[in-house]
This record gives sequence, structure tokens and C-alpha cells, in this order.
Amino acid sequence: MTVCGGATSQAMIDALGIDRLTLLREIEPGIGLCRTHTGHMLAIKNGAFGKVDALTNHFAPAPPD
Repeated sequence: MTVCGGATSQAMIDALGIDRLTLLREIEPGIGLCRTHTGHMLAIKNGAFGKVDALTNHFAPAPPD
């Protein structure tokens, strides 16, 4: 799941009852990849930070091998 904006991210985390996140890595500047205490993956993007095409890059298909 990918969520944008600090207030939106906090509201979603609260609504889902997530009480712990572990930051795994930064996908790109401003987008952190986290694992919840239940094992789900969550990408959080600061609403006002990062490149204009950050989400486009995040969802772009992987290049073929």
C-alpha cells in the first residue's frame, strides 16, 4: 500500500490499528518503505517532498531481465 501526505498517512495508520512500523529502506528521496507489525508492506511519501514524478517512478513496471 502507498500513502501520500503526513496527515493522511497518520489517519490511515490509526484507522488500521497499526502500532509499529519498521523502516526498511528509502525507495527514493521522500518515500520510505516500511513493514507493519502485522507484516504488511507500506510505502509512505511525504506530501510536499520529492520529485514530481516520484509516484510514477514508484509504480513503473520493472524493466525486463
